[in-house]
Amino acid sequence: MAPWVELRGWVDDSEVAHLYSVATALAIPSFAEGFSLPTLEAMGAGLPTLLSDIDVHRYVGGDAARYFDPASDRSLAELLAAVLADPELVAAMSSAGRARAAEFTWARTAEETRAVFEGALA
Repeated sequence: MAPWVELRGWVDDSEVAHLYSVATALAIPSFAEGFSLPTLEAMGAGLPTLLSDIDVHRYVGGDAARYFDPASDRSLAELLAAVLADPELVAAMSSAGRARAAEFTWARTAEETRAVFEGALA
């Protein structure tokens, strides 16, 4: 995979922004995630986002992302091939991703967190 994959350590915010701007898609082939903030970052940058089909990814990505079986290399490969072959799909995912990411604001996060704490205290 060396010709196609570059393993990096920590990258700062400016490098992350650059990587999103030159990437074709972001794929997250995980079996478990916390909230998946990289999903929102990528979608906010207009990057088509391909996610393993787990609950948290469905919550964050909604209809804007595409999903694959994390236990199947073929499932991810087929989805990547579809994105690479279809500029109209890329444009649709880019637009839908930006709209989806805009739904998740820090103000909304604070409001919902406060509501959870108030409910726990009641």
